[in-house]
Order: sequence, then structure tokens, then C-alpha cells
Amino acid sequence: MSPNNVTPEQTSHEAAVAVGAMLKDARKKLHETDPKFSLRQFAAALEISPTHLARVESGVCAASNDLLQKMALGLGLKLDDLMDKARRMAPSMKETVFRPEVLAFLRTVDGASEEVMKQINTYAKYVVDMDKAKGNGAEA
Repeated sequence: MSPNNVTPEQTSHEAAVAVGAMLKDARKKLHETDPKFSLRQFAAALEISPTHLARVESGVCAASNDLLQKMALGLGLKLDDLMDKARRMAPSMKETVFRPEVLAFLRTVDGASEEVMKQINTYAKYVVDMDKAKGNGAEA
């Protein structure tokens, strides 16, 4: 099936499976040396049932953003990596992306070549770094 024929439900399911696998791999690796990362104990630490954790890890259901944040913290994973894999945007990122001027810019680059997108990305990183250096605390 080509990417143009993929339904939102398929995309969501694929994302849930990918996130679940990432979480399960990280938890099992930690469990090799620390028993508190067993399915039951980690679920208890997250204040969810072991069944729910197993369903998230197997991709049967998607974790909420709050649960992803707790799991990332507990497993030592980057929340951004989980959000990317889940094909979601962090709330703080939404505030930036959905500003009118950013949306207008994104409309102008729709369909731009990969090379142009790399140049835009490089420039965006430069602007963020300069803003941070000035103490404005911009987040990428």
C-alpha cells in the first residue's frame, strides 16, 4: 500500500505499535538489572494497571501524552523521541507551530525540495541557538 493510501487509523495503529515496542524494549533492558522495571512494578509506579501497560507496550492502545511523559521520565527516554514516534506534537510545540506567522510560513514551503527543507532546518536551528544565547530561552 502506498503512503497516499494509508488511512489515519492505520497510521495511528502503526505509531502505537512503534511506541509500544520502544517502551517495552527500554523497560525490559532496565529490568535485566533492576527488578522495579518488571511489568507489574513499573505499572504500579505509573499508577496504571499491568494490563493497561501491556496493552500500551503491545500497541493495542495508545498512551496518553501524560502517560508518555511519565514513561519517558521513568525509563530515561527522551519525550520528544516518543512523541515523534507516536506522531504527536508536544503541547508546547503546538503553541509555536500554530502561531499564524508560522502557519503562513509552512504553507509557503509545502512541496519544497528536500534540499530547501534542509536549509530551512539549518537556519531554524541557528535562530533558536542565537535566541538561547541571548537568554530568550526559545525551544526548538
